[in-house]
Amino acid sequence: MATQGRLNGRYSKAIAASLTTSAATTPEINKSLFGSGLVHVPTGSSITTLTFHAASAENGTYRPLYTAAGVAVTLTVAAARAYVLPASVDVAPWIRVVADAAGDVTFTFQS
Repeated sequence: MATQGRLNGRYSKAIAASLTTSAATTPEINKSLFGSGLVHVPTGSSITTLTFHAASAENGTYRPLYTAAGVAVTLTVAAARAYVLPASVDVAPWIRVVADAAGDVTFTFQS
């Protein structure tokens, strides 16, 4: 479920996502019109690690996302917190986020 809005001349988008432990089954997220973002991990979540995959188009071939230094793009998280997404995710138009445990999160993006 996605919601969009405009605040102070900037566009924002919130996407609720049910993450899985596989890049094949976790949902696609279209962030092509947005740069930076946050991930909100709800209270009680057992998710502790997020791993990012990227594609150039909808239904594209998703590949693990790496930094220019060759390091996999991951994020360590805990329940009841919000985190800024890694800068490497900013340039990916389509992403899939794989969690170490299945669970729900909300992503917010701004243009």
